[in-house]
Amino acid sequence: MKLSDLRKQKNIRMKDIALQLGISQGHYSHLERGKRNLSDDLIKKIAEALGESTDVVATAAKLNAQDKIKLKSWMSNIRINGLPLTRAFAYHLESKGIVANALRDDSILRLELKNFIEQNISYAVIAEMTENKDLIPNLKMHLEKKEVMKEKTDHEQLESTK
Repeated sequence: MKLSDLRKQKNIRMKDIALQLGISQGHYSHLERGKRNLSDDLIKKIAEALGESTDVVATAAKLNAQDKIKLKSWMSNIRINGLPLTRAFAYHLESKGIVANALRDDSILRLELKNFIEQNISYAVIAEMTENKDLIPNLKMHLEKKEVMKEKTDHEQLESTK
């Protein structure tokens, strides 16, 4: 159960728990969404405010952090025409006039997203290759590491057969 679920289960408003903790509602919102880390001291205070154990609150905070990591997946870094994928896709749906239909029907949303990505992803990859000055040096670095590791493994295998 996430931190927000714990709070809602106790019927406590975000504004009220923030007041109890002596922080702003915005700060508390960031804590619930995993945008800020919880200190041990804050975990204790939240546990007291919610009437829960510190272990339960710490576990909930970990779930929030995991959500944050999921949001930072590779797909969230895709840019189409300079816009984040989600914003570019929303613009695509708006231009087709099908936002309402897509919101009502997940199958339409999935199909539109699939088609949108198929039509645009190669352009996004080419743009990244062109604009990202670190891409080629990073590729070389990883390839060189792999080559060194391969040479080392080959050498070890050769030595072991002697």
